[in-house]
Amino acid sequence: MLHTILLLLCIPGTTQEARLTGHVWAGNEATLANAVVTVTELNTGNRHMVLSNREGGFVLASMTGGEYRVEAVKPGYRMPEILYVRLEAGQSRALHVRLDPADEAQTVAVEARCESFCGGSFVPDLDFPTF
Repeated sequence: MLHTILLLLCIPGTTQEARLTGHVWAGNEATLANAVVTVTELNTGNRHMVLSNREGGFVLASMTGGEYRVEAVKPGYRMPEILYVRLEAGQSRALHVRLDPADEAQTVAVEARCESFCGGSFVPDLDFPTF
């Protein structure tokens, strides 16, 4: 009997890992390739990152059960809301992430230059844009 239990624990596919799949969509319902999808576990702060494929799809496997924050970024787009998802051990869940075209008025550029290192501390020289 003990051998049977140990054998079941070693069979692939019997683990309790969670899996998150999905697509990244533009506001106009077109899929978005090369969007960076970041999934952060709320309890630990551990991050999982993946790039959406040319059809906008992504897969994050080998995740543990828990609560996660899901964000996606792509130049020229913004995420209208941050998504939260709960994954149970052994669960496979599909998620659709929508990105809207960025509004030019909402774009802010911040530049920083490193002029020197002083006593081991970083001393930035910052230039902020004027509005």
